[in-house]
Amino acid sequence: MSIARRLPFALSLAAVTVSAVPGIAHGATKSNKSTKSTKSTKSTKSTKKVSTTTPSSGSNTVLGSAVDTRWGPVQVQLSIAGHKVVGVKTPQYPNHKQRSQEINTRALPLYRDEVLTLQSAQIDVVSGATDTWSGYALSLQAALDDAKAKGFM
Repeated sequence: MSIARRLPFALSLAAVTVSAVPGIAHGATKSNKSTKSTKSTKSTKSTKKVSTTTPSSGSNTVLGSAVDTRWGPVQVQLSIAGHKVVGVKTPQYPNHKQRSQEINTRALPLYRDEVLTLQSAQIDVVSGATDTWSGYALSLQAALDDAKAKGFM
């Protein structure tokens, strides 16, 4: 499907996922937190978000929902200090195929930089990475919502 056909979906999803987020750091790590699966209305599968506090640095860590996309799950983790996002990691993202690795090596740092700059989940889609973007934006919004609910932001 062409980007032109996907773009209206991307724009409408971006309007739904507006929020504040500062800091992102890209990295692939595994989480050993237990999760619970739920179905969403967009026929994607989400995993319950988990929050932790990192006392040594004085920052809080919030893990967004793992959102299944056509190519694999995407999950965003935020580090928050002083009511701002100061770090962002992507513990899960599609990387099982060479093409997925190429796309996400290019797209994830751009998404991270945008979140740090905008302090929001209203990030622009990177051409060729629409599926990653949709999962990233949803997981990011879940992490931001959880951080706000816990008073971190």
